[in-house]
Amino acid sequence: MRKTHTLLATTGLGVLVAIAGFAGADETRTKPVPQKRIESAFLGGLVGSWTTTSTSTHDGKTSKGTGKATFAKGIGETAVLETYEMSGPGPDGTPMNFHGHAVIKVSDDGKTANLWWFCNMSPDVMKLTGTITDSAMDLSGDSPMGEKVTLSMKKSGDGFDFKLTEGKNVMTETYAKVR
Repeated sequence: MRKTHTLLATTGLGVLVAIAGFAGADETRTKPVPQKRIESAFLGGLVGSWTTTSTSTHDGKTSKGTGKATFAKGIGETAVLETYEMSGPGPDGTPMNFHGHAVIKVSDDGKTANLWWFCNMSPDVMKLTGTITDSAMDLSGDSPMGEKVTLSMKKSGDGFDFKLTEGKNVMTETYAKVR
């Protein structure tokens, strides 16, 4: 009987300590702040569906590919999401299907963009950061393989011109609106 009372008293004390801890933590805890809806002329111009044509140079070998990309506002309209598919010869010349997904967010001042890239050719996400204007986005970071990556995308006529470098490898691509 004494063990039961001791156990109940100890358990009760533990609950009181936990409640006091939560109460104290609530006083200092920062509340989540809802993110602003994304307002970017450049990213707004990307929303929709696109066909792509690309030229890549990988380890000195040049190849061409075609694909499609779809951009949509998501995450409560606080980000732009891209779904990307491309087909073409891989670095070894055999047919390759490349699939990727980007999440792009813009800073409160509208001048900095962060892009997280997920694809079927890498086990890890890649994060790129840089500047964004009404007509262009220039980002950089490191690939999951440790190579320096630069991404440049600019408005061009009715579409966009894209350039990606990863170490010595380069890919250029044009985006044409699906009509």
